[in-house]
Amino acid sequence: AWIAGAFLGPSAAALLATVRTASRVIIQLIGIFSRAAMPLYARSIATSDHGAGRTITRINDALTVFCLIPGSIVFAIFGRPLVMLWTHGKLEPDESLLIPMAIATLFNGIWFFRSTLLLSINRHARFAATLLPLTGLFILLAIPAAKAFGLPGVAAAVAGLEFCCAVSIFILSGRLKAAA
Repeated sequence: AWIAGAFLGPSAAALLATVRTASRVIIQLIGIFSRAAMPLYARSIATSDHGAGRTITRINDALTVFCLIPGSIVFAIFGRPLVMLWTHGKLEPDESLLIPMAIATLFNGIWFFRSTLLLSINRHARFAATLLPLTGLFILLAIPAAKAFGLPGVAAAVAGLEFCCAVSIFILSGRLKAAA
């Protein structure tokens, strides 16, 4: 939101931050399971109970398919009235902001839920090392995107970052499986 504020003004920062927060409600709801599964997943890895680990991963994946994807679609379609209701009509986002933020939410949820499993077994350092340069790159990309396209450009940069994080977490998860 600071890029939006610095290059588009404080009202743009407020709108982006509000839309981003509202778009993340579904992630918070699914995160209840994801965070609760962390000790169970850690135990499954520590005891070499591969069946339990696969079950937890499959439940995470099922929550993504059956909750996160529909939740992101619902936000893309109904995000405007939801944000307007929440802000008592003070903020009115349009689809050019809502759609990329809904896409960002989807990819954020995908990588976030996988990363909590890595965190639970203390294997998240490689992902953190990937996340830092990706974030720096997309901050740099968001600046010209903000200047050229306004808030939708910033939202597209956020969606791009979340997509790259999702790809990175799947690559890292595959490498960890191969090493196990």
